[in-house]
Amino acid sequence: MSILLNLWGITPRLYERIMSDEPVESYTWTRKTERVGKSWEVLFRVLAGPSGFQPGLPAIAVGGGWPIDDPREAEYGGGYILSPREVALIAPSLETIGDTAFTARFRTLSFTGLYGDAPEDPHADESALHAFHALRDFYRACAEAGDGVLKFLG
Repeated sequence: MSILLNLWGITPRLYERIMSDEPVESYTWTRKTERVGKSWEVLFRVLAGPSGFQPGLPAIAVGGGWPIDDPREAEYGGGYILSPREVALIAPSLETIGDTAFTARFRTLSFTGLYGDAPEDPHADESALHAFHALRDFYRACAEAGDGVLKFLG
């Protein structure tokens, strides 16, 4: 079984419905990406790093948000939601991280025990960088559209 991070852009109206506990039978997204894939935990570790990164915001793109209670997703750890306002703050923080800084940070960290790309894989840094680009592009598009984000591990 692979545990993949699925990201969905959601309208402000759907965000409000979910947060108000209004019954939501199905989620309709404005955009989605599965391109982060299994790299989600590696990305979280890299983005949570201290040097040259705005504390907190980049890592929240992967590992933060408000938990939502959705029995359809309970098997995999549930879902998390970010408001359009939170997305508007996170997106520019991801834009400040260049490829060189990301790769340098990746190469200084230990990933022992983490799910995702193994550090002994000679292409693990490239794989993580591609996943980071997908994450950054997704948040940029959501912020430009004024959307929130719904995240599921599945």
